[in-house]
Amino acid sequence: MPWPARLDDLPIDSDEPGTIYTTPSVIGAKILAHHHAGRAWRFRYNQVSQWSTYAPSRYRSYKVLNNLNPESAEDFAHIMTSAEAAGCTPPSSFTALFRSQFATRMPQPSIRSPFYGARFGHWETTFFRGAYSDPVWHYDLNKAFRWTTLEGLPDLWSGYRTRRWDDEACACYLVDLPENSRPYATAEGRYVVTSEEREMFSIKPLRVIAGVGFSRLVSFTDTWAKIDQAFPWCFSRISRAFWASWNSTQGPDTVTWKQDGPDAPHTRVMRNPFHNPIWSAFITSRVKIRIAQWLPSTLLVFADSLLSKEEIPTGDAIGDFRCLAQYPSIWIRGAGAWGTGTTWLRHAGLVTGKLPAVREDGRPVT
Repeated sequence: MPWPARLDDLPIDSDEPGTIYTTPSVIGAKILAHHHAGRAWRFRYNQVSQWSTYAPSRYRSYKVLNNLNPESAEDFAHIMTSAEAAGCTPPSSFTALFRSQFATRMPQPSIRSPFYGARFGHWETTFFRGAYSDPVWHYDLNKAFRWTTLEGLPDLWSGYRTRRWDDEACACYLVDLPENSRPYATAEGRYVVTSEEREMFSIKPLRVIAGVGFSRLVSFTDTWAKIDQAFPWCFSRISRAFWASWNSTQGPDTVTWKQDGPDAPHTRVMRNPFHNPIWSAFITSRVKIRIAQWLPSTLLVFADSLLSKEEIPTGDAIGDFRCLAQYPSIWIRGAGAWGTGTTWLRHAGLVTGKLPAVREDGRPVT
């Protein structure tokens, strides 16, 4: 995509060169204005397509602003200035900026294939519902996803197939587990389990279906140092965004019109070449393991944060817990719905709105 980059403040028929950041609906209008020249990319979300990029020519392109979500025009300018100085093209997301500083090839699919189809999300659950009248402490992890890389992640090029559950190497397995094997997956079923989870929870599987061991780890120390230096205005957002690219199997659809006209677009469905379920498993499980160490005092878990009925140690280092707030009492309806009095709070401690008065059991007064 060409430089310079700017927020969309041009007439829809302008031909000024560069990359224009705008909204998906405006990109649709740009495609019409440019008479379906060039090619476009779109993502599908729950069967709904949304334009992400359109390049009518090599000198002009449009991108959605959603994945960058700058705080202001000044913040946008800082992100673009640092991206251009680092030798990047105008980025579609913070993940693109991470990849610009960490170039790696994925190995042959055989190493990753046992874990295709698995998804690795946040741990979101509550161990208490209703009104809790005693003091509660609200914690989260400092730079949680960056912290997960400090010990390194498996070097997929050093992977080898193994079904040995007692393999001493760093490993990832597809197994059948009995119920209550892990605090964040209590039902009996088929799961991906890392060697770190195996040791932490003394897991004994019903059956080992497949496994991959690794003789080396990938260090991210130099990568994060380069990112901190190259992107001083947004390095923390890159830290939060980088892992998501490994967890998605789907890439954007490429749409071209060629000579067939606007009523006959040619769509090519693309897969995500960076899909890495093994890294996704280690990244998410390390956060969950860290949270699980304080399970006896935990009322609620939401991603990298928790509500605790007791104080836990805090610190300023990456991976330490920090205390966001203390409450004299709270009510909990679910992992994403809890608060104090009539105030509804999110996991990050931000007020999102006022709710009607609640009964002592936490239900709203209607």
